[in-house]
Amino acid sequence: DSVPSVNIYKIVSDDMAEIPVTLMKWMMKSSCSSVITGGMGTGKTTLLRCLISFISGHKNIGVYEISPELNLQITYPQRNITSLVTTPSISMQELFDFGKKTNRNVSIVGEIASAEMGVIYMQSASVASEMGLGTHHAKSTYDLVVSLRDYLTSKGGYSSEKVAEEAVVKAINFDIHLKIDKEHRYIERITEIIPIRDRSYPFDKNDGVMTDEDTVEYYRRSTDRQSFTTRDIVVFKNGKYGYVNPISDELMLDIRNKLSAEQEEVFTKDMQILEKYLEKKES
Repeated sequence: DSVPSVNIYKIVSDDMAEIPVTLMKWMMKSSCSSVITGGMGTGKTTLLRCLISFISGHKNIGVYEISPELNLQITYPQRNITSLVTTPSISMQELFDFGKKTNRNVSIVGEIASAEMGVIYMQSASVASEMGLGTHHAKSTYDLVVSLRDYLTSKGGYSSEKVAEEAVVKAINFDIHLKIDKEHRYIERITEIIPIRDRSYPFDKNDGVMTDEDTVEYYRRSTDRQSFTTRDIVVFKNGKYGYVNPISDELMLDIRNKLSAEQEEVFTKDMQILEKYLEKKES
């Protein structure tokens, strides 16, 4: 864990590795809150350590861990990084409240493995920092959202599961899922989490006349209205990475708004290259 430097291409090394690396680079530069998911031994902590290299050097980083694993001060000795670890007498929430005084731009929760850590991550990703990063053992993006939702309802002061779920999908942009097969570690997918906004009722298109379809839509929203959908952006298949879907228009606009003029120019060129891979797939 005490390596002096990290090369991401030693971690992401399969064919067309430039596709996920390019995407993750801009996720970090534009402060997209993300969670790295996967089972034990898939390399979540190592990848998280690598991604720090893409974050602008002037940004302050706060790390919250139950036990020290990331050791970012050793990997990035020139960066302004504050690491806080719990003790028998100091809780994570007390550490987090203290950390607010450090003016951190990026908050990292080493492992989101409890309700307390889940609440800390959600506070970081939603209001306390520009970006929240963390790791989780979820097998799917749906499992990730449900887990964080349940953390909020049990420890975060939310009484409604729907409201808690909406808060989760609003705060988190991407799920980077890792997998290991026979000691081969790779990024299985990078998935965007897309909040579903309320759509207009069908009667809005029918001269204001309510129909049976409107009634069904009303009860759907009142009971089991879906609050989010997912979109795989990058997928690993047949030994190589593929750019399979574009980032949603809303998130793309948000990313561009967070970049400087110089960064946006490079970002546009990089996305044009990725879109060529998408065009090849479609053809």
